[in-house]
Amino acid sequence: MRIDDNSAQNLEFYIGDGSNYHYCTKPHGMTAGNWYHVAGSYDGSTFNLYVNGKNIGSCSDVFTPNWGTQTLGIGGAAEYWGGVIDSLRVWGRALTPSEIMSNYNAGNVELQTRVGSDTSPDDGSWEAWRPVTNETVIDNLDNPLDIATPS
Repeated sequence: MRIDDNSAQNLEFYIGDGSNYHYCTKPHGMTAGNWYHVAGSYDGSTFNLYVNGKNIGSCSDVFTPNWGTQTLGIGGAAEYWGGVIDSLRVWGRALTPSEIMSNYNAGNVELQTRVGSDTSPDDGSWEAWRPVTNETVIDNLDNPLDIATPS
């Protein structure tokens, strides 16, 4: 999986057959500086590419996946993926569209805050989280030793 090296507007998913690479390229619609859930699947005849759980396109190609002695590459050179990979999963089968959407939803945590004039539960409405102090980061919950301190 990579962002194309020409226009940076396409998502590319590659699979080898032992001697050649087969791939699917589709416009991704992503904007730099935002987090996205990206997935690719191949079921033996069709590549499917997903961004945030939604299929952005497919390509037909029949071949037998075989990496031979090649290793699985994740991330690669910066020109192919100029960003951060937070979590990675690899399956030995093609996931269904609903499984991909479920995986996207499982990691899609939206932080909200209640706004209103008092502390009663029915006062105000919900809106997207934003800092109310000088704090500009959310604590890293993956590593309990890496806690952000408010400024």
